[in-house]
Amino acid sequence: MKVPKTGVLLLFIWIAISLYFGLSGLCKLYIEEQVKALDAKKEILQKVEIDRSIDGRPSLKNQYDYQYYMLIANYQKIFPLVYIIPGFLGLVFTAMFFGMIGAVVNILVRIVGNEYTSGTEVKYVSEPILGLFTGLCVLGISYVLPTLLVSESDTIRPITLMFFALFSGLYARKFFEKMSALFPTFFKQ
Repeated sequence: MKVPKTGVLLLFIWIAISLYFGLSGLCKLYIEEQVKALDAKKEILQKVEIDRSIDGRPSLKNQYDYQYYMLIANYQKIFPLVYIIPGFLGLVFTAMFFGMIGAVVNILVRIVGNEYTSGTEVKYVSEPILGLFTGLCVLGISYVLPTLLVSESDTIRPITLMFFALFSGLYARKFFEKMSALFPTFFKQ
């Protein structure tokens, strides 16, 4: 089967967008964990006086401000969203965009396995979008099944969420086929 160049380009655009926003969400969640750990030592670190200027910014006066800036600055250069978006959006981004990556990987596996007879059979837009929504379903399920996905502090484990979203994206079509069989009135044809 010959795959159209525009289809291949679209798949790589989906992957690039998904990786960027998915990793942005993952970094946001990681930074929140690190800031919580840093805040536990805040009083001690604020007593340690320093005088450092980094990246042409005003001088940092204590060790806490320095460590906080160093934690945020490196991620903010690559993913400016990590400073702007709230923590819950980090979870949403991680789930949705890794679900989309899973759907794109599924398309690529099926292309390589010659499961399509022509390039027009490939759903370059609808399957990745379906994977995106499947990842969102995984986020919802993660609140229902907390024993698998939740750490001691009742927060969702980002790496586990990423894995399940990626896996669900791979099987997005089958997931919704099973859902439509379970709830036929909701998924009318």
